[in-house]
Formats: sequence, structure tokens, C-alpha cells
Amino acid sequence: MTHSYDGTIRFWDVDTGQQLRTIYGHSTIIKSIAFSPDGEKIASGSGDGTVLLWKISSTQRPEDVNGDGVVNIQDLVVVANAFGEAEPDINGDGVVNIQDLVIVAQAFGE
Repeated sequence: MTHSYDGTIRFWDVDTGQQLRTIYGHSTIIKSIAFSPDGEKIASGSGDGTVLLWKISSTQRPEDVNGDGVVNIQDLVVVANAFGEAEPDINGDGVVNIQDLVIVAQAFGE
């Protein structure tokens, strides 16, 4: 797992170097990350003054872009704010666009 200046948290396979997952939520640099004692949650603190709690799941749906375990309006906002960028590209076409937004909206409540 690494943190970055863009407010994302990225998980990596240390054996292969392959990126496994990215979670979105902070708006600026992440300054601290800590795992819960049971290893099922992490807390992240950001330069934007927020602390977010994340449930870590190997079965996270791609539509759950902020990694909180539910697909809702917060995921939709993350995707909408990333229009034209490369991530979080839900459908794999290389750019965040209206198609990604529709996929997230369709997953509400599932």
C-alpha cells in the first residue's frame, strides 16, 4: 500500500509490483495511514484536515470507487470530479467519462 499526493491510497502486490487497487476520497496529500488491529480497516489522515475510515475488502466492487463498502452518491461525485482523467476509469476505456458515471449510478443500492 502506498499513499500519494493526489489523495489516493494505492495497494500493490509486493511480489509482482502490480497495482491491485486504488481508493479515492481525500482532496490533498495523505499524511498518515494506519491499519486497525484486526486488519479489516484503515484510517487515513490528509492535509485537507480530514480523517477517513476505510473497510478493506478483497471483494470490493469497481463501482465503489471510494472503497467504503457501498456504492452511493459519494462514488458518483468522485467519478464526476475526475471527468477527462485516467482514473477512476470504471469501464476500462482509458478515460473517465459519462459511461463511467452511468455504471456507478446503475450500481446504487446493490
